[in-house]
Amino acid sequence: HAHHRFSRTPLAIPSTPFRDPPRPVRTSASCVVATMGFLKHLLPLMGVCFAVVGASLVVAPQETVSAVYGGKTVAGSLLAWTTRGAFEFGFGMLAIFSRNWGSKERFKIGVVSLVLVGAALGSFYAHADSSGLPPFALTHPPYAGLALLFVTLLAALTLNQMEPGIFEADKDGGPRRSTRNRTKRV
Repeated sequence: HAHHRFSRTPLAIPSTPFRDPPRPVRTSASCVVATMGFLKHLLPLMGVCFAVVGASLVVAPQETVSAVYGGKTVAGSLLAWTTRGAFEFGFGMLAIFSRNWGSKERFKIGVVSLVLVGAALGSFYAHADSSGLPPFALTHPPYAGLALLFVTLLAALTLNQMEPGIFEADKDGGPRRSTRNRTKRV
């Protein structure tokens, strides 16, 4: 009896599941980049910074404001700084965890990050003088860092929406193929 491709003979199953390794993508500049996106790397890095500064604001607000922003806390502002620290810490942890989530979820977190960083820049622009911080100027490192983060987030979100393409080959929009091995039922 000849074996046809629809034969009822069970197929052999390898002992370990077969997975294709991630393939590098060649860009027009002929450099090899990983198949993971810019936003996937940026959000956790940003999250670590936010979590560290946030935890520092909760534990030692006066020292953190002096070290990070180059200013002094004004009377009655400790509650606001520690509350900000708690939110920064939580938001930082969310950004760190987003690395293991899907592209759509990361995009949403990236949009919220962009809005929050923009709001922080606006708040510093409007209220830095009255809160004991140095006046807003893009030459001052903390403000320049936030402005750079804003522009970088904007670029990362744009690239995320251009997928597949420049940096990612893992989201081809085609039908998903299972990586587990299947056998025909007898």
